[in-house]
Amino acid sequence: MTESTSAEIGIAAAATQVMGVIADIAAYPQWTAFKKAEVLESDPDGRPVLVEFAFDMGAFKDEQVMRYSWQGVEKAQWQMVKSNLLDSLTGSYTLFESEGKTRVVYELSMKLNMPLISAMRRRAEKMIIDAALQGLKNRVESFK
Repeated sequence: MTESTSAEIGIAAAATQVMGVIADIAAYPQWTAFKKAEVLESDPDGRPVLVEFAFDMGAFKDEQVMRYSWQGVEKAQWQMVKSNLLDSLTGSYTLFESEGKTRVVYELSMKLNMPLISAMRRRAEKMIIDAALQGLKNRVESFK
């Protein structure tokens, strides 16, 4: 079984607004580390299904293709289809709304195609998750 890393954050907005920002993948370069986010395929509701990303973090540069699935405004999941650096990557945002605020849980599991001890992998996952959650919070709350 693959190990995963998760974290959560509270956002002062309704789940529909939070999921709207998550689903607006073309805007990811404005608030994430991705330099490129191109929707290759969408579902009948217009939500991204197949997405190509590119990022450049110094020694780590990659282009990835992810397949997304959506469960209403409660959950967005993705799975890597193609990558130069990774053997596998899965992730999800799960939203829990209460009294107009939303708790967002981000879960991520990745396997690099190079040896990396477990502690370093988990630290890398944690850095990605923390940056994504804080970026999501800042982006959503900037629309208020």
